[in-house]
Amino acid sequence: MSTAQMTATDVSPNFLFIGPDKTGSSWLFHLLSAHPEVFIPLAKDTYFFDRYYHFGMSWYLDLFRAATPEQICRGEICHDYLMSTDATDRIHTHLPECKLVTCLRHPAERSFSHWLYKRRAGETDASFEDAIEQFPEILQNSCYAENLSRYMDRFGKRQVLVLFFDDLQEEPRDFAKQVCEFLGLTWHESLPFRERQRAAGAARSPLIARTAKAGANLSRHMGMANLVGRVKHSKLSRLLYKEFDSTTKPRMSDATRQRLAEWFADDIDATELLTGRDLSRWRQ
Repeated sequence: MSTAQMTATDVSPNFLFIGPDKTGSSWLFHLLSAHPEVFIPLAKDTYFFDRYYHFGMSWYLDLFRAATPEQICRGEICHDYLMSTDATDRIHTHLPECKLVTCLRHPAERSFSHWLYKRRAGETDASFEDAIEQFPEILQNSCYAENLSRYMDRFGKRQVLVLFFDDLQEEPRDFAKQVCEFLGLTWHESLPFRERQRAAGAARSPLIARTAKAGANLSRHMGMANLVGRVKHSKLSRLLYKEFDSTTKPRMSDATRQRLAEWFADDIDATELLTGRDLSRWRQ
């Protein structure tokens, strides 16, 4: 059957990475995009089920119509769905059998990385301590238990793969194999599981970074998500930023880390109970 003959059902996504952000989504996008049995749109984040649902399912499915019959797994990497109740309901309505993947990271470290991203994008020049007061989502997106429980209750635990960022850092091959096994993909040793993606860095020009971010948001509002993907993965995009080295990368203070450990304590306990994973390192 040719691509042109495929029906809407044939091209409907059958897996989604639901977030949160700063937990290896770019790495996962790169890995799965290189797999011959996987189709992912050029836009890593369509934000369809939370921000752009008004575009309609026809618009969304059009993003997947280029999939070939050999690409048995079709999906997207969108790191904000985990935090959205609307996204949970909408995904269950339209894709009730969809496999869901999430990756959880030490909450203080994820929050710090979130702040670094905002600085990189030119969205703030505030200190980490000031930024977490100005942007509540920096900490809120590191609270996993309630959001993850909502997806598990709606889809069932067997339909949700919970990964951990620590495992990606320590054993990327095993991490990649776990993803492939969950999605029913053939394992290939040639997959780029050891390649780093989008390392932390700073904007060469905050003004240009803000302008680029505004242009990307405008393109998304106009329904041109794939255009954003093309630009984001181009050499031009990489020229806008410079990677931190050991002497320039900001560090979280011990006092702030301790304060966040106390702030996240209850959610860490609940996440540990929900996932069955020993999260003692997160309490340190």
